[in-house]
Amino acid sequence: MRSRILKYRKVVIVLSQIALLALAYYFSFLLRFDFQLSGSFRAVFLQTLPIALGIKLLTFFYFRLFRGWWRYVGMSDLLDIIKAAFSSAVLLFGTIYVTRGIPGYPRSIFIIDPVLTVIIIGGMRFAVRAYTESARLQIAQANALIIGAGRASSAIARELNNNETLGYNLVGFIDDDPQKKGERIHGVRVLGRTDDLPRVISEHDVTQILIAIPSATGKQMQRIINMCVECKVDFKTLPALGDIITGSVSVGLMRQVKARTC
Repeated sequence: MRSRILKYRKVVIVLSQIALLALAYYFSFLLRFDFQLSGSFRAVFLQTLPIALGIKLLTFFYFRLFRGWWRYVGMSDLLDIIKAAFSSAVLLFGTIYVTRGIPGYPRSIFIIDPVLTVIIIGGMRFAVRAYTESARLQIAQANALIIGAGRASSAIARELNNNETLGYNLVGFIDDDPQKKGERIHGVRVLGRTDDLPRVISEHDVTQILIAIPSATGKQMQRIINMCVECKVDFKTLPALGDIITGSVSVGLMRQVKARTC
């Protein structure tokens, strides 16, 4: 069943987008007329619906909004949805008033429709992402904490969020830079400094530490490792910066070290 869904995934996405775009256009008319759409304006809606859908589909294809997985939607996708929605409104305005000249067409639709399009299309995609992430949390095998809040940590966090098969529930970051405390990286907060490690592990029931500081000195790494051992949790470390030849960082580079009792 799943393989069939994946096979026809693009068709399903396009059909669902057509339905949502039509819904946004219809609700823009309803809002314009306080949910009392008279016969003449209903005729205007039906007459212009194919034109509006055609333009919207073209702009959505242009901004590549029929590609990718909704569960990985981010702010860049939302920005593309905004661009596509308002670009289609401009094109629709030009089509109706320059070439078609449909009498009685309410100009406020050109503002209401793109706003509703962003809300409905963007909201649906982020709802799918929220659902898949909540489902992933329910099957996560280990609460994980990343030590470090730099580029390497960001890359590791992105991979954990995008790949539920890794089996980690990322609960937060630890970083000794006081200015980073409370910041969010891919939606996850920096919870404190390395001195706060025992408290954070206890409060969030952490069972796996991912040490992602490839530029750390041997002394710094030893201090962090000693704290992980004292807290009796398993931990993985990235190799030193000089050992990352390709320049790419991933969970696959991390080396497992079993915790032991002091």
